[in-house]
Amino acid sequence: MNNNALQQIKMVKVTLSSVTFVGSRPVFTGTDQTGRKRTFTSPVNYSVQEAKSLLNQTIQIAD
Repeated sequence: MNNNALQQIKMVKVTLSSVTFVGSRPVFTGTDQTGRKRTFTSPVNYSVQEAKSLLNQTIQIAD
């Protein structure tokens, strides 16, 4: 694996504000530490209850 590629991955903190679903995959929307809106599809299937339990929490995602 190319170490340079790994070094270029930047992590950002996102506070999750809402969630919708595409099939069983949650699509989260939130705001990063700079105030930029972020929307991303989770790589993991969650139940509605599990996904909603993550709202208002801050997580890290790759930028």
